[in-house]
Amino acid sequence: MRLPWRIGTDCRIDDYGRFHDDVKIFTCSTTSPKKIKVARRSCCVDAVDPAGNADGTPAVWRSKAGPCQPGRGGTRVQPIRTGARRTCMRPALVASATLALLALTACGTEQGSTVTDPAGQASTPAAAGAAMPTSVPATDVEVIGVGTVLDAGRPELCLGPVAESAPPQCSGIPVDGWDWRQVRGTFESSGGTRWGGYAVTGTYDGTTLTLTQEPVSSALYDPAAPDMDPLATLCPEPDGGWTVVDPGAVGYEDQDAVLSSAMQLPGYAGSFVDQTQLLQQPDSSIAPADASQSIVNVLVTEDVAGAEKTLREIWGGALCVAMAEHPEQELIGIQDGLQGLPGLLSSGAQLDAIQADVVWDDGSLQAWADATYGEGLVDVRSALRPVG
Repeated sequence: MRLPWRIGTDCRIDDYGRFHDDVKIFTCSTTSPKKIKVARRSCCVDAVDPAGNADGTPAVWRSKAGPCQPGRGGTRVQPIRTGARRTCMRPALVASATLALLALTACGTEQGSTVTDPAGQASTPAAAGAAMPTSVPATDVEVIGVGTVLDAGRPELCLGPVAESAPPQCSGIPVDGWDWRQVRGTFESSGGTRWGGYAVTGTYDGTTLTLTQEPVSSALYDPAAPDMDPLATLCPEPDGGWTVVDPGAVGYEDQDAVLSSAMQLPGYAGSFVDQTQLLQQPDSSIAPADASQSIVNVLVTEDVAGAEKTLREIWGGALCVAMAEHPEQELIGIQDGLQGLPGLLSSGAQLDAIQADVVWDDGSLQAWADATYGEGLVDVRSALRPVG
């Protein structure tokens, strides 16, 4: 039995596909089950298959998302039963379950989730290093956070993922001093629960946010322009610009195939699709008939020329193969080691590094990450920002 969940994505937007609610799975095993930790990531999902591999190693079910394609909302579901584990660089969320094991995750977490493994297999331990901080640091300045305030008995500010049900569901930080009368006409309610999007200003003691100013509806909030960091092609533009070398191999199926092939390369470190050329078109909202305006970027830690030769047999569009320092498996291990970071909202691999979004960091979490994994390899970013 296999139960899928799907969220469709492209480079600019994601939307929900289908859900199976209130699912319960039972096992007739008489042995005491052992709980294992399922790491939540910003893009890929895994769970241990109790059947194991033929060689006796733990089997991991991993969803592998298809490439980022404008106007094509869905991602392909390709569960991989293997002792190795993979990651990806784009947000895509698909989970599968076999027999007595079920895992469902979202794009980020503060607490993680627990599933039961009937075989009693242990989860992968976090990366070794300096002692990880055990609590979210308090602020010594006024801070502001933008997110969903959900009140099902006590107001909470959700800075991470929100399940868009009615009412929505999320886990946030408690807010003291909240008064819904101050924000009349800007929130929704259902079944005794109230919620809305707000910019909330206050002081944070590591647990609770205490209001110091009236909240502002996020629809009216006008923050400074965000520091956009798009994925730009890593290679210099060749003479004559980025051109198609084989018009017969630039379909979306070819793009799927080249990204799948890239994951099998020695020293594979990641991949993404640069669609800057498409976004510069007069009407970028119309999905093109093929992927000829996309630039496929692949990172490897060895033999760039050999990797490019292999991929050119599949892909006829623009291609950039660049050298990376850290292979995919190393980045996966770092992501695993970050799952217990206090206040973690999400983490993801991007361009030979890891980005970790947390509720708040006064510098101590970044210092720990630098000491543990090397300076600059993990970029810790706060959802709460100092005012001014």
